[in-house]
Amino acid sequence: MGTTLDIRWSPYEENLFVKLAADIVTLYQVENYPDGPLTAQSVMLSNRTHACPVVSSNASVCVRCLDWCPTFEFGRLLSAGTANGKVVIVGFQQDSSGRDSFRTLQNKEFAPRYLRPCNCVAWNATDPNLIAAGLDRYKNDHSLFVYDIFTSVTSLGGSGSRDDSRVDNETKAVVEFGAGEHVASCSWFHNKTKTLLTGFLGKGLKVYDIRESSKQPRGNTAKQVYGACSDPFGEYRLASFQDNQIAIWDLRNFDKFVVCQDVHKPVAQIAWSPTRYGLLGFTLRDTPDFRLFDVQYSHSHTQEDYEPFLLERTVSVTEGKSIAAFSWHPKQENRTLLLSSNNQMYDLQILERMTLNWSKNHHLLWACGRDIKYLTDQDAPEPIMRAVNEDISVRMKLRAVNSYGMKTENFLDNIPLVSGDKEPEAMWKWLELIRAIERFDLVEGISFRGIRSILFGKPIKSESTRAETVGWVSPQPQGRGGGITTFVNDERHKILRLCGWGTSRESTIEYLLSQEQFERAAAICVFHMNLEKAIEILQEAGKKSKDDKLYSIIAVALAGFTSEESIWHASCLNVGADIGLPYIRNIFLFLSSSRDATFRKIAEDDKMELEDRLAFACMFFPDQKLAEFIKDLTEKFTSRGILEGLCLTGFGSEGVDLVQSYVDRTSDVQTASLLMAIVTTREWQEDQRCHQWIENYREVLDSWMFWDARATFDVYNSRIKGGGPRIPRQISATCTFCGKAVSHTTGNQSFSARGEKLLNFPRTPNVSEIPKVMTCTSCGKTLPRCALCQINMGTPTNMGFVTGEFDDESVKKAQKINPLDKWFTWCQSCRHGGHASHLAEWFKDHVECAVTGCGCKCMVIENGCATVSNNRRRIATSN
Repeated sequence: MGTTLDIRWSPYEENLFVKLAADIVTLYQVENYPDGPLTAQSVMLSNRTHACPVVSSNASVCVRCLDWCPTFEFGRLLSAGTANGKVVIVGFQQDSSGRDSFRTLQNKEFAPRYLRPCNCVAWNATDPNLIAAGLDRYKNDHSLFVYDIFTSVTSLGGSGSRDDSRVDNETKAVVEFGAGEHVASCSWFHNKTKTLLTGFLGKGLKVYDIRESSKQPRGNTAKQVYGACSDPFGEYRLASFQDNQIAIWDLRNFDKFVVCQDVHKPVAQIAWSPTRYGLLGFTLRDTPDFRLFDVQYSHSHTQEDYEPFLLERTVSVTEGKSIAAFSWHPKQENRTLLLSSNNQMYDLQILERMTLNWSKNHHLLWACGRDIKYLTDQDAPEPIMRAVNEDISVRMKLRAVNSYGMKTENFLDNIPLVSGDKEPEAMWKWLELIRAIERFDLVEGISFRGIRSILFGKPIKSESTRAETVGWVSPQPQGRGGGITTFVNDERHKILRLCGWGTSRESTIEYLLSQEQFERAAAICVFHMNLEKAIEILQEAGKKSKDDKLYSIIAVALAGFTSEESIWHASCLNVGADIGLPYIRNIFLFLSSSRDATFRKIAEDDKMELEDRLAFACMFFPDQKLAEFIKDLTEKFTSRGILEGLCLTGFGSEGVDLVQSYVDRTSDVQTASLLMAIVTTREWQEDQRCHQWIENYREVLDSWMFWDARATFDVYNSRIKGGGPRIPRQISATCTFCGKAVSHTTGNQSFSARGEKLLNFPRTPNVSEIPKVMTCTSCGKTLPRCALCQINMGTPTNMGFVTGEFDDESVKKAQKINPLDKWFTWCQSCRHGGHASHLAEWFKDHVECAVTGCGCKCMVIENGCATVSNNRRRIATSN
């Protein structure tokens, strides 16, 4: 569309552009700020660039549209469409390399028969001799003209030529189209030299091939005929607009637009980015925003329903002034010039949409335009690496490297691998306690039903729980008579042993002292009515600990314990709640009152260890209050997904809910999978969530390429439960002659029958015990040979038949397993093959098959090949 304001980057000089304003065409040079000198005429384009005017040219007639000459061979030239329909070539500066051409073309005019406004002008980018101009309608005269700036009409022999004595031959159009039509827009295709896209007002879009001017053009009857242009990166993708609609077309199906997008105001200008695929820039009338449509395609669509979707972006830099024109930079990606309605210019660098991705090795990758950037653990800033190292995936990977969860002889050996992660630490500790108390065999798995089930799994009988009064261990505190009521039965005794408060209490206290957990050891002594031992522990702690005065003062305070009516008792009630150490605080609460409310408060203190809270409740709570306490605690741990609560729920359905909550909260599918591998309860085996943990963990190990860890986990997951189901063979080598599977056993068994027999093996046979078969067991024919070393498949290559003799240590190792590089592999097309290492060596220098006379290009056809070395085994794919 014609306008009195326009701006255009030079197509061949990256720092030059022209501006059209008030019939004055000005050439500007862009310089970086502050590198280039500022003058009085300099114009700031952005905070990093400014423009200096080089030369100006006054047009004799009102200029309505501009287009650069696409080559510098002719000099700095522009074609200008004027209000009287003439196309004038404007030259700014004579170039020494094209002096003759510049002088010939400068100020040259191309005029139509009947003068009327020129609406668009387009210089052919691939054939710079051609200029197209579109004019208003005038009766039945043509309105679309193609001019050759050098060649006369007669030499081209164009069918649209005519004899007009008023116009010089060299200024006539070589081809004319659109008789009696109004041209709204026109542009050349980027990849088709002689093809012209034109929008006719009220007639639609048409595509002309100027080599076949007599041929009926392709077209449609669309209303969107303004700004017609083709995408430089899409040969068939076109765009045009009308009022407040922007349409995108596919030339292969030109009858209907691919997508038509409505905008809230009439469109002023559109243009495809010359440096970015599928990026369409556009402006709206009387708006300050520069807008972008990023055309994206869904790869899942078929050709029939192939439809793009548009991602819209908006950039505002013109300080509220509406944009009159814009121009994409021809070389620098996402750079554009904006010209506002008040004649201000802006140099805009559009930032790409960024997509962040974490690689499986915890590298940060992001795409920005044509660039792909990444941060590794070597060059990432410390704050980023600190956050990365705290991520659960990094911790899971480190644990997998160190065989986390595979230490089944003693579950406590897994605790150092989760150092700092309290929940898995507590879980492994409880599992070891459960195995020691319940005497589970890991070959059979663990089926612990939980403390709640132990205590209340059967109907409670009142006579089964006995109330006993426990007195103070001698010497008895002064003024303190009687004792404290405790509750005893077989189930409670079992829980106390599980928590370390039973017959093994002395060993528990010794362990706590070795770990310098003095307050906890002293609290257990006080709860067992042994105040003298507690004071002795605190006095000893005062000698060893840095807080020697604190422990000594606490010991003195405990030594003053007498009776409930004393000043000591009242002081404990007043200041006990303010004591920061949880075990010391609860010692004073226990000594100051024996009421049920105080005991409940002690048991509900979550600063204490769970086993101490449970043991305390089992000692001092009656059945009803104990049941309420255990129920509340179980529900709390289950809803929050705290692994320590498995001692309460056991490995039933509540245990599955608890672990699922833990996985949802932490994403630690590794610990959940290792736990599932040793649990054999029916609820866990039948719940699909448990199997989903294992599948997710196996996929994670595969993504890290931890093949050994994955295989070890699979064996651990199956055999710890008594073997588990064995997976039958899915791939088998067959004889070339009879087509039957090659078997390691004698006999003419079919593959399916043999597979069923293999499933019933009591154990997996050792590789060295499998007989090496070099002939088909069905037809007796020899098995295929390696195409390079000519040794038959089945030959015991691990004993030095191929690569020479091994030393004694290598022989012992080779007897256990056949090395991977001696395995047989073959092309899926020609069926020729051989040892993996031989084929890998062959295809380093060849593409075709190693068998003489076979023309199969195995390396090209196959999706991947195996590259094997002594230190690393990797699958290198070719796609």
